[in-house]
Amino acid sequence: MKKNNDEGLQEAVYLLIKSGYHLDQEAFELLKEISQDIDVEELRALTKKVIKKIGMSAQKPLFINRKFLEGVLLTDIYKTKEKKEKTSKKVIFKYAKDVEPEIDVISDPTKLIGSTGSLSDYIEYFRDRFHKLTSLLCQRMDIKDTISVKEAKAVLTGSEVKFICMIAEKRETKRGVFLTVEDLESEVVVFFPSDNIELVEKARRLIADLVVCIQAIKGSNDLFIAKDVFLPDLPLRKPNTAPLPIYAIFVSDLHIGSKMFMKKEFNR
Repeated sequence: MKKNNDEGLQEAVYLLIKSGYHLDQEAFELLKEISQDIDVEELRALTKKVIKKIGMSAQKPLFINRKFLEGVLLTDIYKTKEKKEKTSKKVIFKYAKDVEPEIDVISDPTKLIGSTGSLSDYIEYFRDRFHKLTSLLCQRMDIKDTISVKEAKAVLTGSEVKFICMIAEKRETKRGVFLTVEDLESEVVVFFPSDNIELVEKARRLIADLVVCIQAIKGSNDLFIAKDVFLPDLPLRKPNTAPLPIYAIFVSDLHIGSKMFMKKEFNR
Protein backbone atom coordinates (compact mmCIF):
# COMPACT_ATOMS: atom_id res chain seq x y z
CA MET A 1 0.00 0.00 0.00
CA LYS A 2 2.83 2.37 0.88
CA LYS A 3 4.46 1.66 -2.47
CA ASN A 4 1.29 2.69 -4.23
CA ASN A 5 1.08 5.88 -2.14
CA ASP A 6 4.70 6.77 -2.95
CA GLU A 7 4.12 6.15 -6.65
CA GLY A 8 1.02 8.32 -6.55
CA LEU A 9 2.94 11.13 -4.84
CA GLN A 10 5.78 10.92 -7.37
CA GLU A 11 3.30 11.00 -10.24
CA ALA A 12 1.52 14.04 -8.77
CA VAL A 13 4.81 15.96 -8.40
CA TYR A 14 5.84 14.96 -11.93
CA LEU A 15 2.53 16.21 -13.39
CA LEU A 16 2.94 19.56 -11.64
CA ILE A 17 6.57 20.01 -12.78
CA LYS A 18 5.65 18.95 -16.31
CA SER A 19 2.99 21.68 -16.35
CA GLY A 20 5.57 24.27 -15.21
CA TYR A 21 4.68 24.48 -11.51
CA HIS A 22 6.60 23.68 -8.32
CA LEU A 23 5.49 22.97 -4.76
CA ASP A 24 6.96 24.80 -1.80
CA GLN A 25 7.94 22.71 1.24
CA GLU A 26 4.65 23.12 3.12
CA ALA A 27 2.60 22.36 0.04
CA PHE A 28 4.66 19.22 -0.61
CA GLU A 29 4.11 18.04 2.97
CA LEU A 30 0.36 18.55 2.57
CA LEU A 31 0.31 16.61 -0.69
CA LYS A 32 2.29 13.83 1.00
CA GLU A 33 -0.24 13.65 3.85
CA ILE A 34 -3.16 13.54 1.44
CA SER A 35 -1.56 10.76 -0.62
CA GLN A 36 -1.73 8.48 2.44
CA ASP A 37 -5.54 8.70 2.59
CA ILE A 38 -6.57 8.35 -1.05
CA ASP A 39 -5.65 5.99 -3.86
CA VAL A 40 -3.44 6.76 -6.86
CA GLU A 41 -6.30 7.45 -9.27
CA GLU A 42 -7.98 9.93 -6.92
CA LEU A 43 -4.67 11.74 -6.32
CA ARG A 44 -4.01 11.91 -10.05
CA ALA A 45 -7.47 13.39 -10.67
CA LEU A 46 -7.02 15.98 -7.89
CA THR A 47 -3.56 16.99 -9.20
CA LYS A 48 -4.98 17.54 -12.67
CA LYS A 49 -7.71 19.67 -11.12
CA VAL A 50 -5.05 21.80 -9.36
CA ILE A 51 -3.26 22.30 -12.68
CA LYS A 52 -6.50 23.21 -14.40
CA LYS A 53 -7.45 25.72 -11.70
CA ILE A 54 -4.05 27.41 -11.89
CA GLY A 55 -4.39 27.60 -15.66
CA MET A 56 -7.75 29.37 -15.30
CA SER A 57 -6.46 31.96 -12.79
CA ALA A 58 -5.29 35.41 -13.93
CA GLN A 59 -1.95 35.12 -12.06
CA LYS A 60 -0.13 31.84 -12.57
CA PRO A 61 2.32 31.33 -9.65
CA LEU A 62 5.56 29.49 -10.26
CA PHE A 63 5.45 27.99 -6.77
CA ILE A 64 2.26 26.52 -5.34
CA ASN A 65 1.85 27.22 -1.63
CA ARG A 66 -0.03 25.25 1.00
CA LYS A 67 -2.96 27.70 1.21
CA PHE A 68 -3.74 27.36 -2.49
CA LEU A 69 -3.42 23.60 -2.35
CA GLU A 70 -5.72 23.36 0.65
CA GLY A 71 -8.36 25.41 -1.15
CA VAL A 72 -8.49 22.92 -4.01
CA LEU A 73 -7.56 19.53 -2.60
CA LEU A 74 -9.19 19.49 0.83
CA THR A 75 -12.55 20.71 -0.49
CA ASP A 76 -12.63 17.93 -3.10
CA ILE A 77 -11.45 15.28 -0.65
CA TYR A 78 -14.19 16.27 1.80
CA LYS A 79 -16.83 16.03 -0.93
CA THR A 80 -15.51 12.63 -2.05
CA LYS A 81 -15.48 11.24 1.50
CA GLU A 82 -18.94 12.60 2.20
CA LYS A 83 -20.25 10.95 -0.96
CA LYS A 84 -18.64 7.62 -0.04
CA GLU A 85 -20.08 7.77 3.47
CA LYS A 86 -23.57 8.39 2.12
CA THR A 87 -23.37 5.52 -0.36
CA SER A 88 -21.80 3.15 2.12
CA LYS A 89 -24.34 3.76 4.87
CA LYS A 90 -26.45 0.70 5.49
CA VAL A 91 -30.08 1.17 4.52
CA ILE A 92 -32.18 0.54 7.59
CA PHE A 93 -35.73 -0.62 7.02
CA LYS A 94 -38.40 -0.08 9.59
CA TYR A 95 -40.12 -2.98 11.28
CA ALA A 96 -43.78 -3.32 10.38
CA LYS A 97 -44.76 -2.53 13.99
CA ASP A 98 -42.98 0.84 13.70
CA VAL A 99 -44.97 1.92 10.64
CA GLU A 100 -48.22 3.74 11.24
CA PRO A 101 -51.10 1.72 9.69
CA GLU A 102 -53.05 3.34 6.88
CA ILE A 103 -56.29 1.40 6.48
CA ASP A 104 -59.20 2.75 4.47
CA VAL A 105 -62.40 0.69 4.35
CA ILE A 106 -63.69 1.34 0.85
CA SER A 107 -66.69 -0.96 1.16
CA ASP A 108 -67.92 -3.90 3.23
CA PRO A 109 -68.70 -6.83 0.91
CA THR A 110 -69.93 -9.15 3.67
CA LYS A 111 -73.58 -9.04 2.60
CA LEU A 112 -72.65 -9.36 -1.06
CA ILE A 113 -70.46 -12.45 -0.77
CA GLY A 114 -72.53 -14.35 1.72
CA SER A 115 -74.28 -17.55 0.68
CA THR A 116 -77.27 -19.43 2.06
CA GLY A 117 -76.11 -22.69 0.48
CA SER A 118 -79.25 -22.91 -1.64
CA LEU A 119 -79.41 -24.38 -5.13
CA SER A 120 -79.89 -20.91 -6.63
CA ASP A 121 -76.65 -19.70 -4.94
CA TYR A 122 -74.81 -22.73 -6.31
CA ILE A 123 -76.07 -22.11 -9.85
CA GLU A 124 -75.27 -18.39 -9.64
CA TYR A 125 -71.71 -19.17 -8.53
CA PHE A 126 -71.07 -21.44 -11.52
CA ARG A 127 -72.68 -18.96 -13.92
CA ASP A 128 -70.41 -16.16 -12.66
CA ARG A 129 -67.36 -18.45 -12.81
CA PHE A 130 -68.25 -19.53 -16.36
CA HIS A 131 -68.56 -15.90 -17.54
CA LYS A 132 -65.24 -14.86 -15.98
CA LEU A 133 -63.27 -17.79 -17.40
CA THR A 134 -64.94 -17.32 -20.79
CA SER A 135 -63.69 -13.73 -20.77
CA LEU A 136 -60.14 -14.96 -20.08
CA LEU A 137 -60.33 -17.53 -22.86
CA CYS A 138 -61.50 -14.93 -25.36
CA GLN A 139 -58.33 -12.92 -24.74
CA ARG A 140 -56.24 -15.67 -26.34
CA MET A 141 -55.10 -14.91 -29.89
CA ASP A 142 -55.72 -18.50 -31.04
CA ILE A 143 -59.37 -18.49 -29.99
CA LYS A 144 -61.53 -16.70 -32.53
CA ASP A 145 -65.03 -17.22 -33.91
CA THR A 146 -66.28 -19.33 -31.02
CA ILE A 147 -69.94 -20.26 -30.95
CA SER A 148 -72.23 -21.62 -28.26
CA VAL A 149 -72.73 -25.35 -27.71
CA LYS A 150 -76.30 -25.02 -28.95
CA GLU A 151 -75.08 -23.41 -32.19
CA ALA A 152 -72.39 -26.09 -32.56
CA LYS A 153 -75.06 -28.82 -32.43
CA ALA A 154 -76.89 -27.13 -35.29
CA VAL A 155 -74.00 -27.10 -37.80
CA LEU A 156 -73.67 -29.68 -40.57
CA THR A 157 -71.87 -32.98 -39.92
CA GLY A 158 -68.17 -32.66 -40.76
CA SER A 159 -68.03 -28.95 -39.91
CA GLU A 160 -65.21 -27.68 -37.71
CA VAL A 161 -66.22 -25.51 -34.75
CA LYS A 162 -64.87 -23.93 -31.58
CA PHE A 163 -66.99 -23.57 -28.47
CA ILE A 164 -66.37 -22.64 -24.84
CA CYS A 165 -67.73 -25.07 -22.31
CA MET A 166 -67.47 -26.45 -18.79
CA ILE A 167 -66.50 -30.09 -18.23
CA ALA A 168 -69.34 -31.93 -16.52
CA GLU A 169 -68.05 -35.50 -16.74
CA LYS A 170 -65.04 -37.46 -18.00
CA ARG A 171 -64.68 -41.16 -18.73
CA GLU A 172 -61.87 -43.07 -20.40
CA THR A 173 -62.11 -46.25 -22.48
CA LYS A 174 -59.80 -48.17 -24.78
CA ARG A 175 -61.13 -46.10 -27.66
CA GLY A 176 -60.16 -42.82 -26.01
CA VAL A 177 -61.51 -40.17 -23.64
CA PHE A 178 -65.13 -38.99 -23.64
CA LEU A 179 -66.01 -35.60 -22.15
CA THR A 180 -69.53 -34.47 -21.41
CA VAL A 181 -69.39 -30.69 -21.65
CA GLU A 182 -71.93 -27.91 -21.27
CA ASP A 183 -72.44 -24.18 -21.38
CA LEU A 184 -75.37 -22.13 -20.09
CA GLU A 185 -77.75 -23.49 -22.75
CA SER A 186 -76.87 -26.99 -23.83
CA GLU A 187 -74.51 -29.98 -23.55
CA VAL A 188 -72.69 -32.37 -25.90
CA VAL A 189 -70.18 -35.22 -25.79
CA VAL A 190 -66.64 -34.67 -27.11
CA PHE A 191 -64.50 -37.66 -28.09
CA PHE A 192 -60.69 -37.67 -27.88
CA PRO A 193 -59.55 -40.69 -29.99
CA SER A 194 -56.78 -42.86 -28.55
CA ASP A 195 -54.72 -42.78 -31.77
CA ASN A 196 -53.93 -39.11 -31.08
CA ILE A 197 -51.63 -39.63 -28.09
CA GLU A 198 -50.83 -35.94 -27.51
CA LEU A 199 -54.50 -34.97 -27.53
CA VAL A 200 -55.49 -37.84 -25.22
CA GLU A 201 -52.82 -36.74 -22.74
CA LYS A 202 -54.35 -33.25 -22.75
CA ALA A 203 -57.78 -34.76 -22.09
CA ARG A 204 -56.47 -36.84 -19.19
CA ARG A 205 -55.24 -33.71 -17.45
CA LEU A 206 -58.67 -32.07 -17.64
CA ILE A 207 -60.87 -32.16 -14.54
CA ALA A 208 -64.55 -31.60 -13.82
CA ASP A 209 -65.84 -28.01 -13.65
CA LEU A 210 -62.89 -26.74 -15.70
CA VAL A 211 -63.86 -24.16 -18.35
CA VAL A 212 -62.09 -24.74 -21.67
CA CYS A 213 -62.38 -24.00 -25.38
CA ILE A 214 -62.68 -27.07 -27.59
CA GLN A 215 -61.91 -27.21 -31.30
CA ALA A 216 -63.74 -30.18 -32.84
CA ILE A 217 -65.37 -31.75 -35.88
CA LYS A 218 -69.14 -32.30 -35.77
CA GLY A 219 -69.95 -36.03 -35.93
CA SER A 220 -73.22 -37.86 -35.94
CA ASN A 221 -75.77 -37.79 -33.11
CA ASP A 222 -74.29 -34.65 -31.54
CA LEU A 223 -70.90 -36.32 -31.00
CA PHE A 224 -67.88 -34.09 -31.58
CA ILE A 225 -64.40 -35.37 -32.47
CA ALA A 226 -61.81 -33.23 -30.68
CA LYS A 227 -58.93 -31.61 -32.59
CA ASP A 228 -57.56 -29.44 -29.78
CA VAL A 229 -58.38 -28.00 -26.38
CA PHE A 230 -57.40 -24.58 -25.00
CA LEU A 231 -57.11 -23.48 -21.37
CA PRO A 232 -57.50 -19.96 -19.94
CA ASP A 233 -54.29 -17.95 -19.66
CA LEU A 234 -53.50 -16.04 -16.49
CA PRO A 235 -53.69 -12.31 -17.29
CA LEU A 236 -50.56 -10.21 -16.86
CA ARG A 237 -50.96 -7.51 -14.28
CA LYS A 238 -48.71 -5.20 -12.33
CA PRO A 239 -49.06 -5.88 -8.60
CA ASN A 240 -49.96 -3.02 -6.29
CA THR A 241 -47.18 -2.18 -3.87
CA ALA A 242 -46.89 -0.03 -0.76
CA PRO A 243 -44.61 3.03 -0.73
CA LEU A 244 -42.70 1.49 2.20
CA PRO A 245 -40.97 -1.90 1.95
CA ILE A 246 -43.50 -3.63 4.21
CA TYR A 247 -44.62 -7.18 3.54
CA ALA A 248 -47.89 -8.84 4.51
CA ILE A 249 -48.39 -12.53 5.24
CA PHE A 250 -51.87 -13.95 4.71
CA VAL A 251 -52.68 -17.11 6.65
CA SER A 252 -55.72 -19.34 6.88
CA ASP A 253 -56.97 -22.56 8.49
CA LEU A 254 -55.31 -21.81 11.84
CA HIS A 255 -57.77 -24.08 13.71
CA ILE A 256 -57.83 -21.73 16.72
CA GLY A 257 -59.73 -23.40 19.54
CA SER A 258 -59.43 -26.92 18.16
CA LYS A 259 -57.23 -29.75 19.41
CA MET A 260 -55.07 -29.37 16.30
CA PHE A 261 -54.26 -25.71 17.00
CA MET A 262 -50.48 -25.25 17.34
CA LYS A 263 -50.45 -22.57 20.03
CA LYS A 264 -46.70 -22.67 20.68
CA GLU A 265 -45.79 -22.26 17.01
CA PHE A 266 -48.46 -19.56 16.56
CA ASN A 267 -47.06 -17.41 19.41
CA ARG A 268 -43.45 -17.78 18.29
